[in-house]
Amino acid sequence: MSNEFLARLMNSSKGESESKSESTPSVPTGVVPPDAPPRETSEEDYQELTGKAAKNKEEKPAEKKPTKRRGRPKGSTTKRKTPGTVVYIGCAPQRSDVEPTLFEDWFAPIEQWMNDYVQNSEAQPHWMLLPYGPQKALLSTTVKEWVEKGLPPALLVQAPTHLWNEVSPFVLPSVAQVVRAYK
Repeated sequence: MSNEFLARLMNSSKGESESKSESTPSVPTGVVPPDAPPRETSEEDYQELTGKAAKNKEEKPAEKKPTKRRGRPKGSTTKRKTPGTVVYIGCAPQRSDVEPTLFEDWFAPIEQWMNDYVQNSEAQPHWMLLPYGPQKALLSTTVKEWVEKGLPPALLVQAPTHLWNEVSPFVLPSVAQVVRAYK
């Protein structure tokens, strides 16, 4: 019974495809069938189709463009910039001409200055006990001033701590390179 059903289904689908093939072409428009004869295109038709104009014999030869040379131009007096501060986060340089300064050692005098300021003006024992707004303002202005005075050539952050996360937005814009440990 299933064989008869399949046979009828096959016959009905053949009849539909034959009636469709008579009314519509079997090859979609724009597609050349594989058995079509080769089309010959003249040089003029090719140039017209591709948009290339016929070359005149009177055309001038192309001028040579000057080649660009690498480096600074002759006579320039600007010297190359020396590399700035490199911050190492969670890693340390293996070979370095400069001994890296620990972040905690660099930040200790800043913290001492802020504590002295807060004890004298706000009567607080530590700068972190200030309310959020004044604490951020004091930290940002103080760190920016110390960064303008100059950063060490290499700064070593052993692990990203809360303190580093607070200070980094003010330090990183003036740093030449940041090297992070690969996890």
